[in-house]
Amino acid sequence: MRQMRKDALEFIIKHQSHLEPAINIRELITRMVTGGPEMVRVLASIEIEVPSAHIPSRFEAEPIPFGKAFFLEAAPDWTGSLDLTNAEAMKIVESYRQERVG
Repeated sequence: MRQMRKDALEFIIKHQSHLEPAINIRELITRMVTGGPEMVRVLASIEIEVPSAHIPSRFEAEPIPFGKAFFLEAAPDWTGSLDLTNAEAMKIVESYRQERVG
């Protein structure tokens, strides 16, 4: 978790201009510093689009949700479990699923 926290903070700063003003960066950083398993859910739920470093479009980086970009591009390998009874986690799963289908 410590490495993920460090990587998350760097990724937030890198994309700060895309996240503001929709997200209070100071509050988000505070949530990352406190860490814990909840940090993963917070990161995954950020749907503000940022340019992907790995998914190019014709002339510029393809915009994808911040949470997806973080876990595809910056997050270290990690393991966890999906709590199917957690409404917030299922909302994230549904959002990713709809994005893929749509």
